[in-house]
Amino acid sequence: MLKLPETKIIRDMETAISSLLGVQAEIAVRTLRKEIGITKVLKSRMFAWQEIKI
Repeated sequence: MLKLPETKIIRDMETAISSLLGVQAEIAVRTLRKEIGITKVLKSRMFAWQEIKI
C-alpha cells in the first residue's frame, strides 16, 4: 500500500515536467516562427532594395 502514493507522486511530477516542457516547446516554436517571419520580411525588403539600387 505504501508504493501506490509514491508512484502517483512520481507520475504527477512526470506530467508536470512534460507539461512544462510542452509549454517551453510551444514558446520556442512561436519565437522561431516570429524570427522566420522577420527574416523573410527583411530578405524580401533587401531584394526589393537591391532591385531599386540596380
